[in-house]
Amino acid sequence: MPVKFVAYIDEAGDTGLRAVRPRSVVGATEWLVLSCTVVRIENDIAQIQWIRDIQARFRTVQRPQIHFKDLTPAKREIATEVLSEKPFRGFVVMSNKKNIVQYNNKNIKDGNRNWLYWFLCRILLERVTGLCGRIADREGLQDAKLRIVFSKRGRMPYDEFVEYLRKLKEQSISESLYLNSGDLDWRLVDFEEIVVRRHEEMAGLQISDIVASSFFHAVERDRPDECNPLYAKKLKPIMTKSRGLHLEFGVKTMPELWRMDLKPTQREIFVEYGFPPNGWDI
Repeated sequence: MPVKFVAYIDEAGDTGLRAVRPRSVVGATEWLVLSCTVVRIENDIAQIQWIRDIQARFRTVQRPQIHFKDLTPAKREIATEVLSEKPFRGFVVMSNKKNIVQYNNKNIKDGNRNWLYWFLCRILLERVTGLCGRIADREGLQDAKLRIVFSKRGRMPYDEFVEYLRKLKEQSISESLYLNSGDLDWRLVDFEEIVVRRHEEMAGLQISDIVASSFFHAVERDRPDECNPLYAKKLKPIMTKSRGLHLEFGVKTMPELWRMDLKPTQREIFVEYGFPPNGWDI
């Protein structure tokens, strides 16, 4: 079946829940941000040139690949400025983990510590497949499929995610989804097209890293530059909208924003993406 779209998934932050900053002096990150960048298959190879376009504006280039955490603030601005003009779409799911410290998901067997990552991937792919499905319908792309490329993350057992998706599809077909507020467009999903690659191997993964890290920097307080929303703001032209709105689609938060008890510096990026400035007082 023809692959028409390619999705690259990366993350910033960690999945730790035992102790979470700032509630604990020493602990896991307050936020886990998953990003997905989506290109049409004909633009997939062009991402190599997009990375070169970014590096062409750097005064010095020390390695062929880009990793956001290794860039200076000036280079981060350049990277996001260049990407804001490229033909792709970005998504983020942003989980503020303060509300789930030490949470034990009883629906996950064997104490699977990856459940949060997989759940956020599901939320992400609901939106990604929704977009691709609408494009396929509009353009008459018969049997269009989505290739899903994960950035390799330590010892993460990605076969577990494939099995998780298979179960979700079975539940969807039988109309027995445990959480039925959303669903993937399963027409786009081919389990054989879910792959894992190293960051340095794929330009698409480096671009997804830039998106994830930009939004992470906008909200994570325990950083040298506190909360810096500049990079995520620069990416606004490529972040996906639904019915004219970014929030809840291209920029999805867990839980609802007004429940998070965010500091003013953390709120800025969400106001930029459409949250009403007085909405925090609900």
